[in-house]
Amino acid sequence: MYLLVGVGFGLNLPPGAYVLTTAFANLFAMIPSAPGYIGPFDAGAFASLGLFGLSSNSVAAYVLVLHISLLVPVTVLGFFYLWRYGLSLRSLWSSKSSSEG
Repeated sequence: MYLLVGVGFGLNLPPGAYVLTTAFANLFAMIPSAPGYIGPFDAGAFASLGLFGLSSNSVAAYVLVLHISLLVPVTVLGFFYLWRYGLSLRSLWSSKSSSEG
């Protein structure tokens, strides 16, 4: 996904740059943060791509589209399977709270 989005943006980076970006973004995502790793993930990807002399505007756009490309399909698929199995978020939360008490 990192490489495909980079090619779409015309970044012309070597494949190793995308591997480094993946590593940085995932390591930074280990920092406690908001759901979806908003903040640390972006900072890690931004920091790694800054090493390659790209403009901050193109890096910011790349990171935004990358993050959306990684989050949206998984979220949509999760809601699809909730619907398919007749579940709701409310029923999941209520079963969790009843199992804790």
